[in-house]
Amino acid sequence: MEELTPETAVKFAQDRGWLPLGLAARAEALAYGVSNLVVRVMPDEGDDLVLKQSREKLRVQADWRSRLDRIYREIDALAFLGQILPPGSVPRLLAEDRANYAFAMEALPAQHRVWKGVLLAGEANGDVAARLGSLLATIHSATTDIAPLVDRFGDLTVFDELRLDPFYRYVARQFPEAAPALEALVDESLSTRFGLVLADFSPKNVLLVPEPNSTPTSSGAIHERVVLVDFETAHLGDPAFDLGFFLSHLVLKTVKFLPRFHEYAFLTYRFWDGYRAVRKLAAKQTHFVPEMKRQALFARTLKHFAACLWARLDGKSPVDYLPEEPQRRALRNLARQLLCEPVLLSDWEQVLASLRLQLAREGL
Repeated sequence: MEELTPETAVKFAQDRGWLPLGLAARAEALAYGVSNLVVRVMPDEGDDLVLKQSREKLRVQADWRSRLDRIYREIDALAFLGQILPPGSVPRLLAEDRANYAFAMEALPAQHRVWKGVLLAGEANGDVAARLGSLLATIHSATTDIAPLVDRFGDLTVFDELRLDPFYRYVARQFPEAAPALEALVDESLSTRFGLVLADFSPKNVLLVPEPNSTPTSSGAIHERVVLVDFETAHLGDPAFDLGFFLSHLVLKTVKFLPRFHEYAFLTYRFWDGYRAVRKLAAKQTHFVPEMKRQALFARTLKHFAACLWARLDGKSPVDYLPEEPQRRALRNLARQLLCEPVLLSDWEQVLASLRLQLAREGL
């Protein structure tokens, strides 16, 4: 494999005809994720482009590896999502070099914002959360017929390497009391196929792109387009994983901004509103298997939410913005309750109430 670096990116692109020979250009690495090298190439003339190449060893403290050809899955997902989502919801795929585990895609305007950074900076926009719910529901609803997708998205190896093993199994090895529930969830995840699952639907993979010529609101805000990136873990599986994974990220940030609990918790309600509105409309047009009906899906979502929440505290890739042990203990206890105790919560409001109770027990 010819390894891509910021120093070789311009030549890499020119050698493949992705950039004209002799055209002056510069390149810089982008801080996206832990599993790939992502480089923005900026020619003196014409549009920028982004190059991406997979790496075997992920950039985390623990030893965590994954197969290089997961980049093929991302290429396929990028092309497929571009067909089923509203225009501009994902970057355009421009070219690919499968032999070197790399591809080129449209570069978004440099002034875009990463939603994770926006949230951590204290800006909680419920409209973004609602739009993300709509996009995720569109993906899940448009892929209920999995037969045409099996060849591209049927292999679960990368999902296991990047999610089930470093998240669920890793936590199970550290906390024996949770092992039976987590091992059962792993087995269920590997045997459930109800639609396309992104398995990395999180704020770090949501870019907010200013719309050209948009009129500022009364508060001075500029309308921003929501764009999704990073699809190497896409697979045919249980949509409940995406829901639980995403909600765990929002709840972690809700606890980080504890004095603004209601404001950040409101994001989760707006997300559910967006998701359920699209699902309700799709249900009138498409037959859903019983396991994808609202309550059955919600019950499985809670298990994945709890497991993902626990994994972001004690898995191979823990969050770095929540160091306070009382907060972490409250979240861990909530995850333990949802996974290990015979308590069935019927709606999301009860989940947040349980979280508030755990926080109160820690004096927070």
